[in-house]
Amino acid sequence: MRAPSRLDRWRKDYHAEAINTLPQVITLWAKAIDPKLLAATTPVQLQALTADIQALGYRMQETLEAHATARSAILGRDVRLEMDTWRTGLQEIFSRISLDPDTADDTGMRSQLDAKLDRLEVHMEDALNTADTVSVPAAEAESAYRLLGAHRGLSEAVIAFSKETVGIDWQRLREARF
Repeated sequence: MRAPSRLDRWRKDYHAEAINTLPQVITLWAKAIDPKLLAATTPVQLQALTADIQALGYRMQETLEAHATARSAILGRDVRLEMDTWRTGLQEIFSRISLDPDTADDTGMRSQLDAKLDRLEVHMEDALNTADTVSVPAAEAESAYRLLGAHRGLSEAVIAFSKETVGIDWQRLREARF
């Protein structure tokens, strides 16, 4: 696996910062919207959505930090492949939400993500159980479980976010107003 290039690191940092600042931007925009123009959407719904976006940002940061501290040599190829499968599942969920946020199916998302996380946990436990306990300090095993917890936390944040997208009048919010 190649080391990330300067452009890759810049891209990652840029997007992490965008996620961290997005809730403040949405809060400012929400304050500027005339409540009469929101139609069926209430300011409380926008506040809840903003809080969920903030939680997503925190969970994403936690997951990035957990990835940085987990030693990939212990986790092995199967664990990395399951993490990639989980990440692809998240991308699909966000893609569906971006196309039609009103039809977010949190039950389907939960079952999809739980199945992926269960497989990840099995592979991670297998990797840790087969690792040489002398060469694998307890702190490294702990960081592997921290990584799994971060994935679970991010999955829960995505599901909470998807629930908030339902019921917001997106068509009305997308209207250009001058």
